[in-house]
Amino acid sequence: MKKLIYCALIAALFLSACSEDPTIDDPIIIDDPIDTTENPVDTTEVPIVLDPYADWMKGLLLDYPEKDIAIRDISYPSAHDAGTYLFKFCTGGANACNTRTQDLNMTEMLEAGVRGFDIRPVYANDKYFTQHVTECDGLGCRGDWISSILEQTRAFLDHHSELMLFSFGHFCSTSAEDQGLLDLVYTILGDRLYRDSSEQTTPFMDRPLENIIPPSDSTGKAIIQFDGVSNTAANREKGIFSNSYLPVYGSYANSHNFNEMKADQLQKFNNYNPNGNQIFGLSWTMTLDAELSIACAFTIFDPQGIEDFANIANNNLASSMEEWRNDGTIVKGKIPNIIALDFADKFVTDECLKMTLFNIE
Repeated sequence: MKKLIYCALIAALFLSACSEDPTIDDPIIIDDPIDTTENPVDTTEVPIVLDPYADWMKGLLLDYPEKDIAIRDISYPSAHDAGTYLFKFCTGGANACNTRTQDLNMTEMLEAGVRGFDIRPVYANDKYFTQHVTECDGLGCRGDWISSILEQTRAFLDHHSELMLFSFGHFCSTSAEDQGLLDLVYTILGDRLYRDSSEQTTPFMDRPLENIIPPSDSTGKAIIQFDGVSNTAANREKGIFSNSYLPVYGSYANSHNFNEMKADQLQKFNNYNPNGNQIFGLSWTMTLDAELSIACAFTIFDPQGIEDFANIANNNLASSMEEWRNDGTIVKGKIPNIIALDFADKFVTDECLKMTLFNIE
Protein backbone atom coordinates (compact mmCIF):
# COMPACT_ATOMS: atom_id res chain seq x y z
CA MET A 1 0.00 0.00 0.00
CA LYS A 2 2.79 2.45 0.93
CA LYS A 3 4.49 1.56 -2.33
CA LEU A 4 1.36 2.52 -4.31
CA ILE A 5 1.07 5.88 -2.54
CA TYR A 6 4.71 6.60 -3.19
CA CYS A 7 4.32 5.81 -6.93
CA ALA A 8 1.24 7.99 -7.13
CA LEU A 9 3.15 10.96 -5.67
CA ILE A 10 5.99 10.50 -8.16
CA ALA A 11 3.53 10.42 -11.05
CA ALA A 12 1.78 13.59 -9.85
CA LEU A 13 5.04 15.46 -9.60
CA PHE A 14 6.05 14.34 -13.09
CA LEU A 15 2.74 15.44 -14.61
CA SER A 16 2.98 18.83 -12.92
CA ALA A 17 6.45 19.42 -14.35
CA CYS A 18 5.26 18.58 -17.85
CA SER A 19 2.07 20.69 -17.76
CA GLU A 20 1.57 23.81 -19.97
CA ASP A 21 1.61 26.18 -16.95
CA PRO A 22 5.24 27.17 -16.39
CA THR A 23 6.61 27.17 -12.89
CA ILE A 24 9.28 29.46 -11.41
CA ASP A 25 11.92 26.92 -12.40
CA ASP A 26 10.92 26.79 -16.06
CA PRO A 27 13.50 28.20 -18.51
CA ILE A 28 12.69 31.63 -20.04
CA ILE A 29 13.03 31.55 -23.80
CA ILE A 30 14.11 34.88 -25.47
CA ASP A 31 13.86 35.37 -29.21
CA ASP A 32 17.01 37.60 -29.30
CA PRO A 33 19.44 36.18 -26.79
CA ILE A 34 21.91 38.56 -25.09
CA ASP A 35 25.29 38.64 -26.78
CA THR A 36 27.66 37.37 -24.12
CA THR A 37 30.70 38.26 -26.20
CA GLU A 38 32.63 41.52 -25.65
CA ASN A 39 30.40 44.56 -26.10
CA PRO A 40 30.96 46.30 -29.44
CA VAL A 41 32.85 49.62 -29.40
CA ASP A 42 30.63 52.70 -29.45
CA THR A 43 31.56 54.50 -32.66
CA THR A 44 29.38 57.53 -31.97
CA GLU A 45 31.48 60.65 -32.56
CA VAL A 46 31.81 62.74 -29.42
CA PRO A 47 31.58 66.47 -30.22
CA ILE A 48 34.58 68.61 -29.31
CA VAL A 49 33.69 70.98 -26.50
CA LEU A 50 35.92 74.05 -26.46
CA ASP A 51 36.09 76.86 -23.96
CA PRO A 52 35.61 80.20 -25.80
CA TYR A 53 38.53 81.72 -23.91
CA ALA A 54 40.89 78.89 -22.94
CA ASP A 55 40.66 77.36 -26.45
CA TRP A 56 40.08 80.38 -28.66
CA MET A 57 43.00 79.74 -31.00
CA LYS A 58 41.99 76.14 -31.60
CA GLY A 59 38.38 77.23 -32.08
CA LEU A 60 39.48 79.77 -34.67
CA LEU A 61 41.39 77.15 -36.67
CA LEU A 62 38.47 74.69 -36.51
CA ASP A 63 35.94 77.34 -37.55
CA TYR A 64 38.03 78.53 -40.53
CA PRO A 65 39.83 75.44 -41.89
CA GLU A 66 39.91 76.91 -45.38
CA LYS A 67 42.04 79.87 -44.31
CA ASP A 68 45.78 79.66 -43.65
CA ILE A 69 45.54 81.78 -40.50
CA ALA A 70 48.90 83.10 -39.31
CA ILE A 71 49.96 85.38 -36.46
CA ARG A 72 49.98 88.30 -38.91
CA ASP A 73 46.23 87.74 -39.41
CA ILE A 74 45.15 87.71 -35.77
CA SER A 75 45.06 89.92 -32.70
CA TYR A 76 46.00 88.42 -29.34
CA PRO A 77 45.99 89.73 -25.75
CA SER A 78 49.24 90.32 -23.90
CA ALA A 79 49.91 90.97 -20.21
CA HIS A 80 52.34 93.79 -19.39
CA ASP A 81 54.67 92.83 -16.52
CA ALA A 82 52.85 89.53 -16.36
CA GLY A 83 54.44 88.20 -13.16
CA THR A 84 53.36 90.99 -10.84
CA TYR A 85 50.05 89.49 -9.75
CA LEU A 86 52.18 88.76 -6.71
CA PHE A 87 54.45 91.33 -5.12
CA LYS A 88 57.04 90.62 -2.45
CA PHE A 89 60.47 91.78 -1.27
CA CYS A 90 59.43 95.35 -2.00
CA THR A 91 61.84 98.22 -1.43
CA GLY A 92 60.84 101.17 0.71
CA GLY A 93 57.93 103.08 -0.81
CA ALA A 94 57.01 100.30 -3.23
CA ASN A 95 53.66 98.53 -2.94
CA ALA A 96 50.71 97.39 -5.04
CA CYS A 97 49.82 100.99 -5.89
CA ASN A 98 52.99 101.58 -7.91
CA THR A 99 54.06 98.01 -8.69
CA ARG A 100 51.23 95.57 -9.33
CA THR A 101 50.13 95.39 -12.97
CA GLN A 102 48.04 92.18 -13.00
CA ASP A 103 45.54 90.62 -10.61
CA LEU A 104 45.00 87.23 -12.27
CA ASN A 105 47.59 84.53 -11.67
CA MET A 106 49.19 82.76 -14.62
CA THR A 107 46.61 79.98 -14.82
CA GLU A 108 43.75 82.45 -14.66
CA MET A 109 45.26 84.62 -17.39
CA LEU A 110 45.74 81.57 -19.62
CA GLU A 111 42.15 80.49 -19.04
CA ALA A 112 40.98 84.04 -19.80
CA GLY A 113 42.64 83.83 -23.24
CA VAL A 114 45.81 85.89 -22.67
CA ARG A 115 48.52 84.59 -25.00
CA GLY A 116 51.39 87.09 -24.71
CA PHE A 117 53.45 87.57 -21.56
CA ASP A 118 56.04 90.21 -20.66
CA ILE A 119 58.40 88.46 -18.20
CA ARG A 120 61.22 90.32 -16.41
CA PRO A 121 63.55 87.85 -14.65
CA VAL A 122 65.71 88.63 -11.65
CA TYR A 123 67.98 86.19 -9.80
CA ALA A 124 68.01 86.65 -6.03
CA ASN A 125 68.14 84.43 -2.94
CA ASP A 126 69.00 81.44 -5.14
CA LYS A 127 65.73 81.76 -7.05
CA TYR A 128 64.49 83.29 -10.28
CA PHE A 129 61.71 85.82 -9.76
CA THR A 130 59.86 88.26 -11.95
CA GLN A 131 60.24 91.94 -11.09
CA HIS A 132 58.79 95.39 -11.60
CA VAL A 133 61.43 97.93 -10.65
CA THR A 134 62.77 101.28 -11.81
CA GLU A 135 66.07 99.61 -12.72
CA CYS A 136 68.00 96.48 -11.74
CA ASP A 137 67.87 96.33 -7.93
CA GLY A 138 66.08 99.68 -7.96
CA LEU A 139 62.79 100.73 -6.41
CA GLY A 140 59.99 98.23 -6.82
CA CYS A 141 58.96 94.68 -5.99
CA ARG A 142 59.52 91.12 -7.08
CA GLY A 143 56.66 89.07 -8.38
CA ASP A 144 56.05 85.35 -8.79
CA TRP A 145 58.79 82.78 -9.24
CA ILE A 146 59.71 81.99 -12.85
CA SER A 147 59.32 78.31 -11.98
CA SER A 148 55.72 78.88 -10.86
CA ILE A 149 54.89 80.75 -14.06
CA LEU A 150 56.38 77.98 -16.20
CA GLU A 151 54.69 75.22 -14.21
CA GLN A 152 51.29 76.85 -14.58
CA THR A 153 51.94 77.27 -18.29
CA ARG A 154 53.00 73.63 -18.69
CA ALA A 155 49.88 72.39 -16.87
CA PHE A 156 47.69 74.48 -19.18
CA LEU A 157 49.45 73.44 -22.38
CA ASP A 158 49.13 69.79 -21.44
CA HIS A 159 45.39 70.13 -22.08
CA HIS A 160 45.02 72.98 -24.59
CA SER A 161 46.33 73.24 -28.16
CA GLU A 162 47.18 76.94 -27.88
CA LEU A 163 50.30 79.01 -28.58
CA MET A 164 51.88 81.08 -25.79
CA LEU A 165 54.30 83.88 -26.69
CA PHE A 166 56.70 84.95 -23.96
CA SER A 167 59.10 87.88 -24.02
CA PHE A 168 61.94 87.63 -21.49
CA GLY A 169 63.70 90.95 -20.97
CA HIS A 170 64.78 93.61 -18.46
CA PHE A 171 67.07 91.00 -16.90
CA CYS A 172 68.62 91.61 -13.49
CA SER A 173 71.50 89.44 -12.20
CA THR A 174 70.69 86.94 -14.96
CA SER A 175 70.51 86.86 -18.75
CA ALA A 176 69.52 84.78 -21.74
CA GLU A 177 72.91 83.07 -21.44
CA ASP A 178 72.31 82.03 -17.82
CA GLN A 179 72.36 78.24 -18.03
CA GLY A 180 70.47 77.99 -14.75
CA LEU A 181 67.57 79.98 -16.20
CA LEU A 182 67.66 78.02 -19.44
CA ASP A 183 67.71 74.70 -17.58
CA LEU A 184 64.65 75.83 -15.63
CA VAL A 185 62.83 76.53 -18.91
CA TYR A 186 63.89 73.23 -20.49
CA THR A 187 63.09 71.13 -17.43
CA ILE A 188 59.62 72.51 -16.79
CA LEU A 189 58.31 73.14 -20.29
CA GLY A 190 59.98 70.09 -21.87
CA ASP A 191 58.28 69.16 -25.13
CA ARG A 192 55.80 72.03 -24.71
CA LEU A 193 58.65 74.39 -25.60
CA TYR A 194 58.56 75.40 -29.25
CA ARG A 195 61.76 74.72 -31.16
CA ASP A 196 62.45 75.55 -34.79
CA SER A 197 64.68 73.10 -36.59
CA SER A 198 63.23 73.78 -40.02
CA GLU A 199 65.10 75.24 -42.96
CA GLN A 200 62.10 77.16 -44.27
CA THR A 201 62.54 80.82 -45.08
CA THR A 202 58.92 81.85 -44.44
CA PRO A 203 58.86 84.36 -41.56
CA PHE A 204 57.35 82.94 -38.39
CA MET A 205 54.54 85.51 -38.45
CA ASP A 206 53.42 84.20 -41.86
CA ARG A 207 53.45 80.48 -41.11
CA PRO A 208 50.01 78.86 -40.77
CA LEU A 209 49.13 78.44 -37.11
CA GLU A 210 47.74 74.99 -37.87
CA ASN A 211 51.32 73.88 -38.60
CA ILE A 212 52.48 75.15 -35.21
CA ILE A 213 49.51 74.09 -33.07
CA PRO A 214 47.56 71.55 -35.16
CA PRO A 215 43.89 71.64 -34.09
CA SER A 216 43.94 67.84 -34.00
CA ASP A 217 46.46 67.99 -31.14
CA SER A 218 45.41 68.14 -27.51
CA THR A 219 48.56 69.93 -26.32
CA GLY A 220 50.06 73.33 -27.10
CA LYS A 221 53.37 75.13 -27.40
CA ALA A 222 55.19 78.03 -25.76
CA ILE A 223 57.69 80.17 -27.65
CA ILE A 224 60.13 82.32 -25.68
CA GLN A 225 61.93 85.32 -27.11
CA PHE A 226 64.99 86.42 -25.11
CA ASP A 227 66.15 89.99 -25.25
CA GLY A 228 69.76 90.22 -26.41
CA VAL A 229 70.28 86.79 -28.03
CA SER A 230 71.30 86.16 -31.62
CA ASN A 231 68.86 84.85 -34.19
CA THR A 232 70.87 81.76 -35.15
CA ALA A 233 69.79 78.32 -36.31
CA ALA A 234 71.52 76.75 -33.30
CA ASN A 235 69.59 78.96 -30.86
CA ARG A 236 66.28 78.40 -32.62
CA GLU A 237 66.78 74.64 -32.51
CA LYS A 238 67.30 74.87 -28.74
CA GLY A 239 64.15 76.96 -28.30
CA ILE A 240 66.01 80.24 -27.78
CA PHE A 241 64.58 82.99 -29.99
CA SER A 242 65.62 86.58 -30.47
CA ASN A 243 63.21 89.49 -30.67
CA SER A 244 63.75 89.52 -34.44
CA TYR A 245 62.06 86.12 -34.73
CA LEU A 246 58.69 87.81 -34.24
CA PRO A 247 59.50 91.52 -34.66
CA VAL A 248 56.99 93.99 -33.24
CA TYR A 249 56.46 97.61 -34.24
CA GLY A 250 55.27 99.91 -31.48
CA SER A 251 56.13 101.05 -27.96
CA TYR A 252 54.48 102.41 -24.85
CA ALA A 253 53.41 106.05 -24.55
CA ASN A 254 54.97 106.70 -21.13
CA SER A 255 52.04 108.83 -20.01
CA HIS A 256 49.34 108.64 -17.33
CA ASN A 257 47.00 110.83 -19.38
CA PHE A 258 44.53 108.71 -21.34
CA ASN A 259 44.08 111.10 -24.27
CA GLU A 260 47.85 111.47 -24.64
CA MET A 261 48.32 107.70 -24.53
CA LYS A 262 45.59 107.11 -27.11
CA ALA A 263 46.96 109.79 -29.45
CA ASP A 264 50.46 108.35 -29.13
CA GLN A 265 49.28 104.85 -30.03
CA LEU A 266 47.19 106.16 -32.90
CA GLN A 267 50.17 107.99 -34.38
CA LYS A 268 52.34 104.89 -34.14
CA PHE A 269 49.65 102.75 -35.71
CA ASN A 270 49.23 105.21 -38.59
CA ASN A 271 53.00 105.03 -39.18
CA TYR A 272 52.97 101.23 -39.19
CA ASN A 273 53.40 99.45 -42.52
CA PRO A 274 51.43 96.17 -42.43
CA ASN A 275 53.21 94.94 -45.56
CA GLY A 276 56.59 94.93 -43.89
CA ASN A 277 58.27 92.32 -41.73
CA GLN A 278 56.70 93.36 -38.42
CA ILE A 279 53.42 92.95 -36.59
CA PHE A 280 51.91 95.83 -34.61
CA GLY A 281 51.88 95.89 -30.83
CA LEU A 282 49.34 98.23 -29.27
CA SER A 283 50.56 99.26 -25.82
CA TRP A 284 47.28 100.20 -24.12
CA THR A 285 49.02 101.07 -20.87
CA MET A 286 49.31 104.20 -18.74
CA THR A 287 52.50 104.88 -16.80
CA LEU A 288 52.89 106.58 -13.44
CA ASP A 289 55.29 109.51 -13.36
CA ALA A 290 57.72 110.04 -10.48
CA GLU A 291 55.30 112.18 -8.50
CA LEU A 292 52.49 109.63 -8.69
CA SER A 293 54.85 106.78 -7.85
CA ILE A 294 56.10 108.57 -4.73
CA ALA A 295 52.56 109.43 -3.68
CA CYS A 296 51.76 105.71 -3.67
CA ALA A 297 54.00 105.34 -0.62
CA PHE A 298 51.47 107.34 1.40
CA THR A 299 48.48 105.03 1.16
CA ILE A 300 46.67 106.93 3.90
CA PHE A 301 45.88 109.61 1.30
CA ASP A 302 44.34 107.05 -1.12
CA PRO A 303 46.65 107.91 -4.05
CA GLN A 304 45.95 107.01 -7.65
CA GLY A 305 47.95 103.97 -8.69
CA ILE A 306 48.55 101.70 -11.67
CA GLU A 307 45.21 99.94 -11.32
CA ASP A 308 43.26 103.22 -11.27
CA PHE A 309 44.79 104.35 -14.54
CA ALA A 310 44.50 100.87 -16.04
CA ASN A 311 40.77 100.93 -15.35
CA ILE A 312 40.47 104.15 -17.37
CA ALA A 313 42.36 102.66 -20.32
CA ASN A 314 40.64 99.28 -20.17
CA ASN A 315 37.16 100.77 -19.91
CA ASN A 316 37.82 102.75 -23.09
CA LEU A 317 39.42 99.93 -25.11
CA ALA A 318 36.33 98.59 -26.88
CA SER A 319 34.94 102.01 -27.81
CA SER A 320 38.33 103.21 -29.07
CA MET A 321 38.85 100.15 -31.26
CA GLU A 322 35.33 100.50 -32.65
CA GLU A 323 36.02 104.18 -33.38
CA TRP A 324 39.19 103.29 -35.26
CA ARG A 325 37.40 100.61 -37.29
CA ASN A 326 34.56 102.97 -38.15
CA ASP A 327 36.79 105.84 -39.26
CA GLY A 328 39.02 103.59 -41.39
CA THR A 329 42.09 103.68 -39.16
CA ILE A 330 41.83 99.92 -38.68
CA VAL A 331 41.11 98.10 -41.94
CA LYS A 332 41.40 94.53 -43.18
CA GLY A 333 45.06 93.74 -43.48
CA LYS A 334 46.05 96.37 -40.90
CA ILE A 335 45.03 95.61 -37.33
CA PRO A 336 46.71 95.71 -33.92
CA ASN A 337 48.17 92.19 -33.74
CA ILE A 338 48.94 92.49 -30.03
CA ILE A 339 46.93 94.37 -27.43
CA ALA A 340 49.14 94.67 -24.35
CA LEU A 341 47.73 96.08 -21.13
CA ASP A 342 47.65 96.00 -17.36
CA PHE A 343 45.08 93.92 -15.48
CA ALA A 344 44.31 91.71 -18.48
CA ASP A 345 41.15 89.64 -18.38
CA LYS A 346 38.50 88.19 -20.68
CA PHE A 347 37.42 91.62 -21.91
CA VAL A 348 40.65 92.01 -23.93
CA THR A 349 40.25 88.52 -25.40
CA ASP A 350 36.77 89.53 -26.53
CA GLU A 351 38.21 92.59 -28.25
CA CYS A 352 41.03 90.61 -29.87
CA LEU A 353 38.60 88.03 -31.22
CA LYS A 354 36.39 90.78 -32.59
CA MET A 355 39.45 92.32 -34.26
CA THR A 356 40.56 88.95 -35.66
CA LEU A 357 37.16 88.10 -37.14
CA PHE A 358 36.93 91.59 -38.63
CA ASN A 359 40.22 90.91 -40.38
CA ILE A 360 39.75 87.37 -41.67
CA GLU A 361 36.06 87.21 -42.59
